[in-house]
Amino acid sequence: MINLENDLKALMLKTVDFQLDGKSLRKGKIKVYNTKQFHIKFNVENGDDMKEFELPYPFRITKIPEGYLFNYALSAFIPRTEEIYWKLKCINKSEASKLHDNFLYVMTLSA
Repeated sequence: MINLENDLKALMLKTVDFQLDGKSLRKGKIKVYNTKQFHIKFNVENGDDMKEFELPYPFRITKIPEGYLFNYALSAFIPRTEEIYWKLKCINKSEASKLHDNFLYVMTLSA
């Protein structure tokens, strides 16, 4: 969690684009963030509009040249060699979060 906090501090007051599967989920300047009970709440300003954007903690966070990669893939949490990994892959995901077993890119647009 300490590493996550340090990575989030680097995003403060920067304009970012949250992208999932090449689509922008939210774009704007991060004014405030809060980490509580395994969720991250960002207050994102876009023009005169301030919106809250809430994400669960990623299994792994990686610094990439364009920003950060929030890894929600099962393989970041459970090794692919474990039987439970394959059992979880077979579960019905129709009501699961769109972040489930996916990657969220937090692309920095300005310094």
